[in-house]
Amino acid sequence: MVSRDMYGQCLPDNSLDLTISSAATHYLSKQICQIKNGVFLHEADNEEQKLMKEQGKLDWRTCVVSRGRELIPGGFLITMNSSTNERDERLSLGHNGTIQLGRIVSEMASEQIITQEEYLATNYNAHYRNADEFMEPFCSALPGVDELGLGLVSLTTFKNYVPNPTIGIVSKGGLIQSRLDNPRVQPIHIADFGTADGRASISLINDIIEFIHFNLGKEQPIVVYYNDQPQNDFNLLSNVIQDNTTALKLTGTEHIYQVMVSRDMYGQCLPDNTLDLAISSAATHYLSKQVCQIKNGVFLHEADEEEQKLMKEQGKLDWRTCVVSRGRELKPGGFLVTMNSSTNEHDEIFSVVENGTLQLGRMVSEMASEQIISQDEYLAMNFNSHYHRKEEDFKEPFCCALPEENELGLELVSMKAFKRYAPNPTIDFANKGGMCSKDTNTTDKMEYSRWIRSMVYPWFYHALYNGLSTTRTEEEKQSVIDQYFSRLQKHAFEHCDFKPFLLFTQVVIKKTNT
Repeated sequence: MVSRDMYGQCLPDNSLDLTISSAATHYLSKQICQIKNGVFLHEADNEEQKLMKEQGKLDWRTCVVSRGRELIPGGFLITMNSSTNERDERLSLGHNGTIQLGRIVSEMASEQIITQEEYLATNYNAHYRNADEFMEPFCSALPGVDELGLGLVSLTTFKNYVPNPTIGIVSKGGLIQSRLDNPRVQPIHIADFGTADGRASISLINDIIEFIHFNLGKEQPIVVYYNDQPQNDFNLLSNVIQDNTTALKLTGTEHIYQVMVSRDMYGQCLPDNTLDLAISSAATHYLSKQVCQIKNGVFLHEADEEEQKLMKEQGKLDWRTCVVSRGRELKPGGFLVTMNSSTNEHDEIFSVVENGTLQLGRMVSEMASEQIISQDEYLAMNFNSHYHRKEEDFKEPFCCALPEENELGLELVSMKAFKRYAPNPTIDFANKGGMCSKDTNTTDKMEYSRWIRSMVYPWFYHALYNGLSTTRTEEEKQSVIDQYFSRLQKHAFEHCDFKPFLLFTQVVIKKTNT
């Protein structure tokens, strides 16, 4: 997914062999007037129509030039545009078409179902062009059209269904031949696998972009792929990386292009030899599938011996698959850098509150004992992950003569395990001995407890939600989840002298084969 306004450039120069757009270009890029006496363009007065049509003209020019920059030489742009014909007919989805659609809105205003202000604000901000308007960029000596060598191949207006011309262009050899004649100019491709909401990696990606631009110049195009499973909240991710109201956003220049990839990270998510750099931060401990139900708890260390064996074996297979999939996606000379939740030589595991995951699981058990959740829901609330890997587990694909590893020429460059205390943005640990104490005021304790809650919520929410019965309403589910995190916040408030820590193993892999 590419989360950008289509009227601007969305991908680097010379990226695309084929671009299509279906029933989208009639939408205007911005609202330049309010239609005072209706909803649709044909209900607007002469001045309003003039303004909207002029904006439509500018938008179509911009669209043509932007797509032209993105196409490789010999590439094609095919658009299916809502339009009018020589008899000034326009789309009609029912009797009297858009006149009737607008009339219904007007009737709702008359009946005071909506206010007059709401009626005036209900504008369909679009322009249905005719054939002359689609030809205009090619008849007006537009600099971008000439510079890019854009030629209008065909223009067909039709009222009824016609065969799709897109496949014909591919199969008749024009597109394939043009791709062979004009090798693609490659931007730098970076991917973040298991990105979630993007916050875990955004600072690192910004540093990488800054380093690339410092060495190769600000005009070097960079494509950043954000990958996560299809049920991930990609709207939240888009807001994080494009939030202009905070410092926490992706470095923004016209030469940075974000693409969202909704695929399971354990399979191949991008074509062979796509990436210069792949990263993954705190994601590889999640298992690709649930292989058992933990009967007496929530987390791996609460599982019995057989359950642990099954989960660890799945974790071993998943890590192998992850390494091979990323190896296929990397270009020769490309690197994979992963920061993996793990244990250390003392068998410690990450701990964000006093008593760590034991406490997190205990609170779920207490809610079952108090019948806030059923026993079946408790059993279904499993945190399906393997965070007990050690260095030898990460080395395993390189020590077992895995055929794909040799075929791809994957080399384990470095591996480093470390324990890191989580920096607390609300409490000055340095001036308070590294922790809050009995003398810490209530406001600081509350801020600390909220911070702990916000740190756990993104990764533990789904384990709770997915365990709740499907017979519950969404409101009931949210109420149960809110109760859990209220308990967590209370525990953090009462144990604010605990300093959270994380355990990671950094693994760096290089692809050497050409």
